[in-house]
Amino acid sequence: MEQTHKNVKKDRASRTKWSENAIKALFSFLLEHKNKLEELKYTRGATSNPGNIQLWKDAEAFLLTFNFENSYSNIQIANKWKNLVDNYKSQLAESKKSGGPPITIQYKEEIEAILDKDRPTLNPKSCIDSSEFSSRNEKELNFQENLSEKKQTETPCVIP
Repeated sequence: MEQTHKNVKKDRASRTKWSENAIKALFSFLLEHKNKLEELKYTRGATSNPGNIQLWKDAEAFLLTFNFENSYSNIQIANKWKNLVDNYKSQLAESKKSGGPPITIQYKEEIEAILDKDRPTLNPKSCIDSSEFSSRNEKELNFQENLSEKKQTETPCVIP
């Protein structure tokens, strides 16, 4: 008997539907544990074999305390985080392309809060106007002008 596409689909496990509240709970857990999440970047097999990673087991236990409609395994949680970050990165890259309308990135603030570990935010209180030369720049400019004038007035030296 030949297997059709429909039969193969039925054999697969059904996809887990994540509720908005479950995603927000995952974000709050990861925000509290972002140092451990940062360490996972350097752990071999953290994304290919998430079942052995304690952070995802802790996240599973944390999400179970909320009694959501669905329960989520540590592997599903790790995959959800990976997919959220991948979607964020692709949407961010898409938003940087010119010519299109602005793109609203889903969960942007939450993901950036988790990923940007201790990154300082640059919000300058004032800006320096660079349209005016400083006195040092004026001196350098005058020196360069004098040098070019000197080169133009010098007579070439002929070596016999």
